[in-house]
Amino acid sequence: MADIFPTGYFGAKNAFGLLPGDLKAEEATVVVVGCGPVGLCAVVSALEYKPKHLFAVDCVESRLQLAKELGAEPLNFAEVEKGGVGLEGMVKRVKEVTEGRGADAVVEVVGSRPALKTAYELLRPFGVISSIGVQGAYDLPWTGNDGYNKNLRVQMGRCPVRSIFPESLEVMARNQHKFGQVLIGVVRAKVDPKC
Repeated sequence: MADIFPTGYFGAKNAFGLLPGDLKAEEATVVVVGCGPVGLCAVVSALEYKPKHLFAVDCVESRLQLAKELGAEPLNFAEVEKGGVGLEGMVKRVKEVTEGRGADAVVEVVGSRPALKTAYELLRPFGVISSIGVQGAYDLPWTGNDGYNKNLRVQMGRCPVRSIFPESLEVMARNQHKFGQVLIGVVRAKVDPKC
């Protein structure tokens, strides 16, 4: 299991643990930004909370298809002329299912300024961004004033794999049947008998 599933689980756990006010998980609209391996693990983990609506954002169609098969509504962030809906289309769709409010929580797993900006734009006032993507040395894509005016809450950081391994393993075990479609190949490694 290593750290990929626990990291996706950690992102989802933080997002649902910090939902605004007395909002229940079953009433929440959540977005996962990034559908690589960690993002797909975040999708599986988020579905454990049974949110009202779960979106998955990426621009790689095969990843979006996997997210859809897992149970998320895919949103292709590519611009319209490149086959996607763009940021404007994503915001519009999220607001359609939330009566104009925006997402209650966003799990950002990419680790880039544009991904954080997307998370911020999709989020409702008083919403939470759970960022588990490894961030670079750049300024955040919103100002302190922007965060203040939106009542933004952000949880950022590295997953403490050792401390959450047992609980994330339980979630993975319950969902192991879903991972057959996520694996795209097996590589056999030769093990040195001296090791």
